[in-house]
Amino acid sequence: MPGGESAPPTGRWWVLAPIVTGTFMGGLDTYIVNVSLPTITATFGAEVAVIQWVSLAYLVAITSSLVLCGRAATTALSLLLLPPPLTDCISHAVRRS
Repeated sequence: MPGGESAPPTGRWWVLAPIVTGTFMGGLDTYIVNVSLPTITATFGAEVAVIQWVSLAYLVAITSSLVLCGRAATTALSLLLLPPPLTDCISHAVRRS
């Protein structure tokens, strides 16, 4: 490009696709669990206050698995993509903290 300007990255919008899809799926999953609460209440003959714990437990499980899977993916990708000296430096910094 004239004037020393660089071309904008062409693939950066592809990163947005899994983020939007994951956010949509999280909301959809929560909606499905909340819609099924009356059916669960009728099937098990439990009180609504007891069945509301199903929704809370589901959200806690999903949230904690997101954190654990994100950490595992970050660790695995850093080992695959970074050069070994940089990987050693990062693992040393993580062990110290």
